Parts: sequence; structure tokens; C-alpha cells
Amino acid sequence: MKKKAMLGLALACAMCFTVSLAACGNNDAVVPDTTKVTEEVWKTQAAAFAEATNFTLDRVSVETGKSVGMMKLDGAVYYEAWGDEEGVYTLENGTYYHYTKADASASWERDETSQSDYEDRIESPKYVIVYAAGAVADAYASFTFDDKTGVYSAAELSIGEEATLKDVEVLMSDGKIAKVVCTLVGGYEGDGDERVTIDHIGTTKITVPTKYNDDEGGSGSKPNPDAPGQTVGDAKAWETAINASAENFTVETSLQGMDVTIKVAGDKVEETQSATGMNISVFIVKEGDVYTTYAPYGDGSKWVKTTDTSGSLKEVFDGMKSLVTVLADHFSDFTLKDGKYVCDKELELTINGSTAHVTEIEADFTTGKLVSLKYTASVEIEGQIAISTYTFSNFGTTEVEIPTKNIVEN
Repeated sequence: MKKKAMLGLALACAMCFTVSLAACGNNDAVVPDTTKVTEEVWKTQAAAFAEATNFTLDRVSVETGKSVGMMKLDGAVYYEAWGDEEGVYTLENGTYYHYTKADASASWERDETSQSDYEDRIESPKYVIVYAAGAVADAYASFTFDDKTGVYSAAELSIGEEATLKDVEVLMSDGKIAKVVCTLVGGYEGDGDERVTIDHIGTTKITVPTKYNDDEGGSGSKPNPDAPGQTVGDAKAWETAINASAENFTVETSLQGMDVTIKVAGDKVEETQSATGMNISVFIVKEGDVYTTYAPYGDGSKWVKTTDTSGSLKEVFDGMKSLVTVLADHFSDFTLKDGKYVCDKELELTINGSTAHVTEIEADFTTGKLVSLKYTASVEIEGQIAISTYTFSNFGTTEVEIPTKNIVEN
């Protein structure tokens, strides 16, 4: 079996998109990119930024300097804060809930809400990020770049007749948009100019209340929503949870007598192959439309850096996310057993261009996200049938560190 085919099979089960954090003008949270990207990369990353489903949006009045609201989105869970009041919207076991807290000393209250109210809240912060991304994407030439701070600055941008953004700052890290700060003229609701910050992309956390007063005047509690064994209400909630989970994870499997561990974190992948007397790691990085590998050289103390121009690594990357997200349309094929979703039938899926017969699929959820996923895949590669079990874990916590020293250019 060729290396490319094996790598494609191993990696085609996963892909993610995460963005490191940074503060425009205060970049101690991350190392900003100090090389200006091309316009093509700029537009690509603006489009990716517009699709983010995990971020924090903070609003501050320009006139008073005080916060006028915060919105957080973490997949299928939404949080908002207006003054002292806080709110959380969730979908639990097919029921939509709105949690409210009047101030820091008050108890949480839980009421049922409508599907339309929940969906309006989920979409609300997305409108802002889509507008901002649209303005940024088409204004590459309007930005000046500071190669010391890594900040792109523009005096004013327009979003058609919808809105005007002033004093726009964009910071990129690892080739991706990590933070956007701008003044929204007129504000989010037309009450005055607001300084808007969009950050914590891919790392925003929302704690769903576990103790509350319910809508019937009594008190209630529920299990920790971050614990496994949570249920998914309907096909739409399933789709949202699967897609949100396909952002960051670790996969373990065995191929041709070797143990293989793949870590996926944004546009970074680390594959480690282990067997008796051997342990080899290979890294792949996607930067815009460029794909680069780092492979051990000689005695393993150096890394050969190779830029792929054949398109083979692009094929691998494009196929990675699909094996998780392809399950998004298969809610009806799963049944809930002992707190886990199990598929008792064989699903025919396309993995990296090959037809795979996937069985024994078992999924376990927290609120709005996978906590574990396991399946067995059978695929024909170069006339041979390869059967492997894939075990997914560390959703949202996987990290990949690309080699930075002892690099040999190929």
C-alpha cells in the first residue's frame, strides 16, 4: 500500500477549524503573523471567519466606555449579557429552553421557549460576523499592515447601505483571522456608536446552568451538561452538534500492523505511526492554498520542510472533515441506547474519494457537541480491503505543535 493511500485513509476521517486568540494592540495571548498575506489568502480567511460557530462578540459604548452587551456562541448554545442580566439558550432533549439571571446575586430561572425564538438568538451574532467578514473580504487594498504588531488597519469600511465600520483592526494568527475590532456607526440597535470586538474564535466556552428555578415556580437541577450521555433533540440539533464537533479532535486507529494517532487542530495535522522499534511523526500545515509537510530527517533531530505542488495533500485535507460531517444527515439512522447514539446499519460513505462501508458507529454527546465517536470502516485500496476501527476523542482540546527548529528546506 502506498504511503499516500495510507495517509489518505488515516487522515480522511477528520478535519477542524480553530483560530488562536489575539488582542489587537495587546498580543500577549498569541504570536501574531508579521508577514502580510496575499489578497487571495485574505479573502479565503474572511470567508472562513464568516462561517465561525464559536466566538465571543463584545460591545462597548463609544460615548460612555461601558459595556452595552456581550454575545457568545458555542455551536448550539447561545449566551447573552445585557447590563447585569444574563441569558442562555439551549436545545435539550427536543425542548428549547431560555435560562435567565437578573444579576450576580440572583438564581437562574429556566423557561421553555419557542424554536423560532431560539433560532433567532442563535443567528443574531452570526449576522454581525457575516457583515464584518463581508466588509473585510472586499477591502484588502484599504488596509495598512504593521509588520511589528501584525495588525491590519482601515479607517472606514461600508457594508452597502446596511452599516459603516470605522477604525477597523484585524489580526491574523497562523494564517487565519483571530480577532476583529471596529466601531459600528449607530451601534447594533441604532442607539449610538459602539466599539465591537469579535474574538475567542474556536475557544469560547458557555456554561449551561445546572441549578435553576423552573417555569412552574419550583426548583430543579440536571446533570452537568459537559458530562457525556446527553441527548440530541432532533435532526437539526444533531446536524448542528456534528458540524460543531468537526472542528478539533484526535483519532486513533491501526493500519497494516501500525498504531496510528492523528491529531487535527485547525489547519494543522500531526500523524504518528508506532510499531515495534519505530515511532515516526509527520506534520502537515495548510496556509491559504499552500500545503506543507514536516517529516523527520536522518536521525530524527532535523525536519525536512516540503511544499506540495501536486495537489495530493489538498485532496487529503479536503477529505478530512467529511467523515465526521457526513454523519450530519444520518440522525434517523441512529437510536439512543444507554445514553449513546448507535447505528445498527451499514452506511456507505465517501472517504477521500474512496467508498467506505462504515459500521458499528457509536456517538456520545455533551450539550451541543460530541464527546466521543467510534466506528469501523472497510475500504478497498489498490485491490485490498482494509478494515480499521477509528476512535475519536479530545474534541475541542486537541493541540498540534509544528516544528520550529532544525528545519531543512527541501
